[in-house]
Amino acid sequence: MSVVFFPSRLTGEVKAPPSKSMAHRAVICAALADGTSRITGVAESDDVLATLGAVRAFGADVVGIDGGFEITGTRGFGGGAVVDCAESGSTLRFCVPIAAQLTDGVCRFVGRGRLGARPMTEYERVWRERGLTYEDRSRGGALDLTVGGRLGGGEFALRGDISSQFLSGILFALPLARESGSLRVTTALSSRAYLDMTAEQMALFGVTVEEKDRVFTVSGDYRAADHEVEGDWSQAAFFAVANEIGSDVRITGLRSDSLQGDKAIAEMLTALRSDGDLAFDGEQCPDIMPVFAVACAYREGRVTRLKGLSRLKIKECDRLEATYALLSALGADIRREGDDLIIKGVKKLKGGAAVSSYRDHRMAMSAAIAALGCERPVEVDDCSCMSKSYPDFLRQYTRLGGKAI
Repeated sequence: MSVVFFPSRLTGEVKAPPSKSMAHRAVICAALADGTSRITGVAESDDVLATLGAVRAFGADVVGIDGGFEITGTRGFGGGAVVDCAESGSTLRFCVPIAAQLTDGVCRFVGRGRLGARPMTEYERVWRERGLTYEDRSRGGALDLTVGGRLGGGEFALRGDISSQFLSGILFALPLARESGSLRVTTALSSRAYLDMTAEQMALFGVTVEEKDRVFTVSGDYRAADHEVEGDWSQAAFFAVANEIGSDVRITGLRSDSLQGDKAIAEMLTALRSDGDLAFDGEQCPDIMPVFAVACAYREGRVTRLKGLSRLKIKECDRLEATYALLSALGADIRREGDDLIIKGVKKLKGGAAVSSYRDHRMAMSAAIAALGCERPVEVDDCSCMSKSYPDFLRQYTRLGGKAI
């Protein structure tokens, strides 16, 4: 679905959609709990639908209700389940360890896009060290992974600088083990906020996570709870950046005390208004860096260095290269030095270009926001990917006055 975005100004009020990251976690905890939980405020993005499908495959009962889902926890499954992760890295990495605690049999994970090419080395190492089945037949980015055998307890030693999703997956699975277990993180932690979000959600469902010297232990059993998913700071970031380049949108539905790492967008945009050259590290909040780079491109006459961007290369696309390509095509003064982007802001980007979304939801939405301040329209080749995380984005964008055909 190709869309042309015209220079325009957004005005009005928008409620941040429910957090996709929190929804994944709430659905999983409810599916592992004893009893029935009501999870409300769930946006049915492609990624969240993938996780709902996964817990159904594991034996949880999922029923749609007004504004969300009623989920009755699983007692395990007999093996042979097939989980379609679509393009959701969270679904895949959260659910592989869970499957290995719920059955002695095998479970097959399939998916599309670049999902099969995204790193899974931490799990492969653990499975092989424990003598469990780990068969990866992924080809050309399409995922085809089969795991088998009971994961159990004991100590799990994982790197923390590849993706926090591996750590969250093990934490979700530890209360299900028949033996006690722990998670030891062997490196510095990237995206620490996501691990805190996991611990917060587990606590709401009866499981306490404790940490000492990068060793995590869990206590308690999952129990049913009713929960409303909070607003998503990472999606609100798009409209926050729109404001930075001339729009006037009031964003509601966000928790000021949220543990979401992408809440940093508020402080980052405030800092961006100061004089002089600035530098920002994106290691702890990689998802908002493409749209934040858009704001930097409009910081007239001032230089901004974005560093710590290596993890952008292993997302739905290589977001580091995609961000550089997008802003270059629109006329930004931008250069790349290793994994850093150096941007000298201008008053207006030229636009007048056809650009690729790389079938990446965050790149498509970043392009739409960048087009607001351009001199000429911007055509984005495939915007259907927005449904991965924010299916209502285009409707909200045009409702607020954005011009798109």
